[in-house]
Order: sequence, then C-alpha cells, then structure tokens
Amino acid sequence: MPVQERLQYLHDSADEILENEEYTRPLTEDELMEAKDKLSKIFIKKSALEREKKEEMKAFNEDIKSHEKSLAEESDKVKTGFLTTTGRIYELKEYEEQKIYRFDQSGELIGTRPFTAADRQHRIREFREGTND
Repeated sequence: MPVQERLQYLHDSADEILENEEYTRPLTEDELMEAKDKLSKIFIKKSALEREKKEEMKAFNEDIKSHEKSLAEESDKVKTGFLTTTGRIYELKEYEEQKIYRFDQSGELIGTRPFTAADRQHRIREFREGTND
C-alpha cells in the first residue's frame, strides 16, 4: 500500500489522533550512518579540547607553582619580620658578657647569641697558648 493511502486509512480508522506526541522510531540506514559520522566528529573534537585543556592546565599549574614559592617567601618575611639571605657575616665576641654579636656585610647588627661550650673552649686554648690579644 502506498504511503498516502496508508496515512489516509490510519486517519480514518484511528480511535484517537495525538498531536505533538514524543515517540521513538528506528533509524534508516542513511540516518544511522549520519549519526555515526556526527558521533565520530564530536568525539574527535572532544578529544582535541581535552588535550588543549590538559596543556593549558599544565601551564596554569606551572604559573601557580611559581607564585606559591614567591608567596611562601613573602609570607615568611611578613610573619617573621626577617629576610633570609646569603652573604658575609662578621662575628664579634664579647668575652665579659659571653655573647657573640653578628653583623651583616653592610655593618648592621643582625643578632646576638650566647657563647656555646665550643666558644668558651676556644678562649681557654687562647689563654693556654698565650695568644690572648
């Protein structure tokens, strides 16, 4: 039976005709091939986007890591009020007070500490050897 006749028969014989009703139907071979083609294109595009995202996230993470180091350094400065640096240190021993005064390369006092047992032993050796200046 041709399509037009079949539709006329269904229209005339139906107990009820439902408009805009959602339903499923089998795909034709052409529709199935088109859906497979579209699916593969979407998959390829998604894979490319995921690769791009991974590369961008790697760059972002590297940038964040560089900021984390700076953040830790600056946070330590603010928290302690001191800067850790490398340079020449001058130590002056004050034997009467049994303290060592430490100065940086610009001549600023950066700290004091009490004599250790090793510092006191050094002084005893100087007296024994007669090198007391």
